[in-house]
Amino acid sequence: MKTHPIVGLIVVCGLFFQPFLGIGHHVLFKRNGGPNVLTYPHIWWGRILITLGIANGFLGLQLSDNTLGIETAYAIVAGIIWAVWMGLALLAYLRIRRADNIAEKPSIRRINSYE
Repeated sequence: MKTHPIVGLIVVCGLFFQPFLGIGHHVLFKRNGGPNVLTYPHIWWGRILITLGIANGFLGLQLSDNTLGIETAYAIVAGIIWAVWMGLALLAYLRIRRADNIAEKPSIRRINSYE
């Protein structure tokens, strides 16, 4: 059995839970005004599924027996995009953590205020 269809099924089945985590997070965020018990599972579940999807794209190219070297190009481009994405996630985390330390948490309402 090939790995590509198995990982693809895992990703598709995993995507089933993401909207429920997102809706639950949104409802609790509006009620409490901040991160809640569903915030980080929603974020990390999405990051895991996207990472698996990127890896599965590479597995699909290998499965197709492509001889043009597309696998290498895909791996480089996808790796760069993934690294930039994770770097930005890390920077956002560090910014929020630093704001918590100086008791000046960035406010979404203040940034996107329509008032």
